[in-house]
Amino acid sequence: MTLNKASWMDSETWTKFIAKWGRNPQCNWNQGCNELADTVDHINARHNGGTHDIANLQPLCRKHNSQKGIKPDAYWEKIFFFDYPRINLGKLRTAQRREGWDRIDLDYQDWFLRPWNQINRTIYGNFWIVGAGKTLAPVVQACALNYIIQKNLGKSHPRINRILILTKEVAIRDQIANSLRSKEDEGENELVKYGISSTAPRVGVISEGWQLTDYTSLERCDIWVSCIHQFFETNNNPKDNLSMILAQFPFIAIDEPHHALDQVLNIVQKAVDSLVFGYTGTPVEADGKALSQFTLLSVYDYDDANENDHSMKYVSDKEEEFTYFVDEVGITNAELINDAGFEITEDATQEGYNKNLIPQLSVVQEVITYMESCDKIEGTQESVSDLAPHRPEGTKAELWYPIHSMIVVDSVAVGQKICEQINQIFERNRKRFPKEKGYQAEIIHSNISQALEDKNLNKDEKEYVKKSLKGKKMSPNHPWMLYQQTPIWPNEHCKRVLVVIGMAREGVSNRYCGCIGYACSFESLIELVQRAIGRQIRSFDELKKHFKPGQTDLDVQCQTLLTPPKRLDSVKIITHVTYGNANAIRRAISYICNMRDKLDSIPTLEELMEGSVTPGVDIPVQGILTAKEKIDIAGHIGQSKQINPEKPINTGEYQDRWGDNNQTKKTKISEWVQKVVDNPEEAEREINYTGMLPEIPVVWDEKLDSKPTKDKLIQYIKTHHPNFITYLQDPQYEPLLIGLYQQWAESFDMGNIPTISKLSDIRNSIVYKVKASLGLYLRLDESLSSSKRDKIVYQLVGTAMRWVLGTKESLTDNSRYNCPQAQAILTRKDVIQKIIGWVRNQLMAKGYCPDLAAAFEIKIEDS
Repeated sequence: MTLNKASWMDSETWTKFIAKWGRNPQCNWNQGCNELADTVDHINARHNGGTHDIANLQPLCRKHNSQKGIKPDAYWEKIFFFDYPRINLGKLRTAQRREGWDRIDLDYQDWFLRPWNQINRTIYGNFWIVGAGKTLAPVVQACALNYIIQKNLGKSHPRINRILILTKEVAIRDQIANSLRSKEDEGENELVKYGISSTAPRVGVISEGWQLTDYTSLERCDIWVSCIHQFFETNNNPKDNLSMILAQFPFIAIDEPHHALDQVLNIVQKAVDSLVFGYTGTPVEADGKALSQFTLLSVYDYDDANENDHSMKYVSDKEEEFTYFVDEVGITNAELINDAGFEITEDATQEGYNKNLIPQLSVVQEVITYMESCDKIEGTQESVSDLAPHRPEGTKAELWYPIHSMIVVDSVAVGQKICEQINQIFERNRKRFPKEKGYQAEIIHSNISQALEDKNLNKDEKEYVKKSLKGKKMSPNHPWMLYQQTPIWPNEHCKRVLVVIGMAREGVSNRYCGCIGYACSFESLIELVQRAIGRQIRSFDELKKHFKPGQTDLDVQCQTLLTPPKRLDSVKIITHVTYGNANAIRRAISYICNMRDKLDSIPTLEELMEGSVTPGVDIPVQGILTAKEKIDIAGHIGQSKQINPEKPINTGEYQDRWGDNNQTKKTKISEWVQKVVDNPEEAEREINYTGMLPEIPVVWDEKLDSKPTKDKLIQYIKTHHPNFITYLQDPQYEPLLIGLYQQWAESFDMGNIPTISKLSDIRNSIVYKVKASLGLYLRLDESLSSSKRDKIVYQLVGTAMRWVLGTKESLTDNSRYNCPQAQAILTRKDVIQKIIGWVRNQLMAKGYCPDLAAAFEIKIEDS
């Protein structure tokens, strides 16, 4: 071993260190040591506040550096869960063995035997396609590290005694913990289940902040799983002891580390005694750019999974196959509500159309009909003859399963009503959609607390949301997951349609999911890859063992791969033309099919070993300046201007009051104050909506374009009219077959759409949010009664609501606009935010917020 620059050292500190100690110094152990130093040691440890100052640094050999640790020598004589031979390498999946164990034991052993303070402060990225076995990968790699340490450095050398797994969401935390726990702890330990280990690790969940500093209790478990936000440093939560906390975990695994990347990198920086590993299939930012802050350790892509595990459904980036995987619902025409009655449009791409409820229900209709069509495959000729093209020779399409689906929407209130609507459709048509076959819908979402605060919800709706705290949480026993427990025809307890909002679909792993309906616009490439494709790409297959005669008298044991037919063995996404998702889906499919090629800009471990890249960057603690804080600061500035216009604005005063001892936030405060003073008009545009409110067409109903694609027509005839299959080859029968399809498609009855919320309740909710955002800076005439003061804001909100809907009609609860189609628009978060911003602007201009008007230099209108 030679002395190399540690990952945390900058070039200047390294130069000073060499000047003081020399290039090959002897170990500076105080009891005398004849070995050459191969580590740079902090005399006062970093997690105890020690700095990188040259006076606090000394050269030590690795043995004596380890003896300075917080554990006595006798501690490391124990046998830890991660010590070899804990796991059976022969039982590992290909990704776990080749990309998990072998990368450390065979390919990069010399690198990982270096002192860890020389090779940490980076994220060792494991970029594996969904379904490759990432859940167990941290355990496998921790065992590999302990194996090479004990083999090369001694049985009692310091090594991994416990690991910390960080997730971005509670559902994923609980899913991972459940996968690793023993049955005695009500888990389903996959290590034992698949024969990888004879014993299960002790697994704990960190759900409260106090657990992080209860170091004695941390000894009780081998693996701790936590939501990563427990370790975030924001505003007034600097976590001064974060380095000490992280020092309890020599191995830190971060699931989906691209989430909140600045905070993740801050954790990496503070983990001065740990190695950090990241696990994701999408090491990219929202725009698709690869993350250069990682170090590429291993890749296991779609082709690897197909070749080695046969674990993927079929998807291809060939343009001619795009319509097989993606159905984009189009319209023939639509009815729009206006003051004169109705008008007809054929343009579903016009501005505002995508903010309507009706296109979302059209996606629902297509998803349900697709599920029904797939159910009819059971027992037909298609179930044994139509094989997906990515399957190896000899595969037989003999399996079938009931398709489960997800419908993704972007509003909790609307999602609840869509779920209610789906169940109404099923109840009215139980002969067509039998309850005992799982035709029921359920909703999950991650915005429960937000939903409870929503004044649009009535008492019954709030009770429904409260129940969802316990009953709607995604878990192995959730109604949408029950078929995996007993794979026979779903019973009346199964619910095969899942309406999801936001990150609620995180933690979902259901291989019977075969269709995703996207009833909103995509947020990012990550959204598409992980959720639209990732949540359904795991395949349902079996290996059937049998014997065939051999060349000798003994029969030969063989295996035949059994899969469903192509339709049930392929990815399916259904969306609406109004959302403009098609090109984004093409990008996501291309990423899935060519992931390895997309990672060229991520530094490799070979480059790190060669010294061509250097790990570790200093990441400042994030500071968040909220809209409410911006309003409060601007109001204070306005007060100062009115009292003494000539007095200079003291930025430090605002930094002290709102800065939360956070330098990054103080910088943002300084920038905001400067903007209010120097460019008040631009500053107001940042918090208010100063332009014309968008006019959104209210779609009453739409007639779908029911002309089928070639693939859709073939699928329909095979499942609904199998006797007509031979007619598919004869062009003269095409009009007849298309007519049968259109008649079937147009017979779908959506029924009555349930009310979302009364217009008066929507208006009251927005009035409350306007007043809360302005706080003390809203000054209405105190001589007026409370109801008359509220009426001023109430009237402005009403004006804004009419403007958005493009009507002059009074929006009372008796108005024809008090319908679900209009209510859905007015309960959208983006629409509400614009209304609030516009109303604030009007209140300032009318003199009801004099301090803010002074700050933003708004001319007060004449009464």
